[in-house]
Amino acid sequence: MQGHASVYDALPGVLEEAKDTPVIAAGGIGNGTGIYKALAAGAGGALLGTRFVATVESNAHDEYKKTLTATKGSDTALSMCWQGTIPQLHRAVRNSTFEAWEVAGCPPPGKRPGENDFLYTRADGFEIRRYFIHLPLVSCKGKLSEGAMYAGLGVGEVKDVPPAGELVKRLWAEAGAAYRTAR
Repeated sequence: MQGHASVYDALPGVLEEAKDTPVIAAGGIGNGTGIYKALAAGAGGALLGTRFVATVESNAHDEYKKTLTATKGSDTALSMCWQGTIPQLHRAVRNSTFEAWEVAGCPPPGKRPGENDFLYTRADGFEIRRYFIHLPLVSCKGKLSEGAMYAGLGVGEVKDVPPAGELVKRLWAEAGAAYRTAR
């Protein structure tokens, strides 16, 4: 989906509609400057989902974390490619599964290329098929790069895999620097 508004473009309208209800800004925020911009616009907080997937404490597989550090927002796609029992849009890293689905014309479940292929197995023995919404966790083994690796537009800010506490300190320092620069 192209032409969507950034979180910063959408925030004034959301805040107006929310009135006195606190609003957490989410979507495309990957650094302290983004946190500052969200707070300065009136948000009560900021959610950095993708950024925290790539932390030491995250239960995501190391291959998934490494992929995030090498991905830009333009390397992701918002699509119906990855589905469970309830169809919904997901933003994920473009990979060989996504590209085969796209080349086939983005067909629905039951008509997707290779959809009965098993890609990887979880520690409990559960096998993950191509197009399943399950992301690769630390205990998974198999063709992880072909499965769903969710990533928001802020993924371009993910350059390393630090401990979460260290990341929070860094993000807050960046937000403070952005504040001081804006004054």
